[in-house]
Amino acid sequence: MATTNKFIVPRVVTLPEAVTVGASNTAITGLSFYVVAGQTYKFKFIVNYTCGATTAGSAWAVNGPAATAIAYQVTQATAASATMVTSSVGVIGAASSPGTGNAVATNGNIAILEGVVTPSASGTLIVNGIKDADSTIVVNALYSSCEWSRIDWPAAP
Repeated sequence: MATTNKFIVPRVVTLPEAVTVGASNTAITGLSFYVVAGQTYKFKFIVNYTCGATTAGSAWAVNGPAATAIAYQVTQATAASATMVTSSVGVIGAASSPGTGNAVATNGNIAILEGVVTPSASGTLIVNGIKDADSTIVVNALYSSCEWSRIDWPAAP
């Protein structure tokens, strides 16, 4: 008896080395995965970072090859009991200006980027970040991760 069951296997990597975020867009090398044109992927990037002060601002985005479809959200804590959610539909590229004052503490801050993408060209999908000019932001190794899986499958092998 033939079956059409498909198993989606998520892949996870952790950031091997800390990355210092600059005042211009910085690729977070290690929080990335390779995508193939025409295939659809879901992804979740967890960015754990420290900053020089709670007045530090940061912004995060997904960058990579051109995409026929991309939609994701960035969820970031801005206070002990508040979060900021930014949605991005159809836009791949640089993080926007970070503003100031969105760090909860100097250690243990988190941004989560999750969504889906269908690239129109093969290449590497990667997180990039930007900080405001007055802060120091470092993405922490081992606490930051990238999880992805291909979610479209051909009808026949």
